[in-house]
Amino acid sequence: MNTIDTKAIQELLDELPERYAKVLNALYLVGKTRDEVAKEFNYTSARVDQIEHAGLRRLSRPAIEYLGNIPTGNLRLVQ
Repeated sequence: MNTIDTKAIQELLDELPERYAKVLNALYLVGKTRDEVAKEFNYTSARVDQIEHAGLRRLSRPAIEYLGNIPTGNLRLVQ
């Protein structure tokens, strides 16, 4: 099981516009699948992918590398 620092990720997401932050939060902190996120926000799965990639591009390189190394699902969150 992986351990991530939710506070650090939330600080990164707070720098983004709300739409990007909500999608990335659902994918990386909550651990939802793209299909679950698409249904929740009334997007297609392709649109969720677009928003995710656009949001990641807006973050700094260290943030992208950090988030890119986090597998979704089976996470233990550190508060």
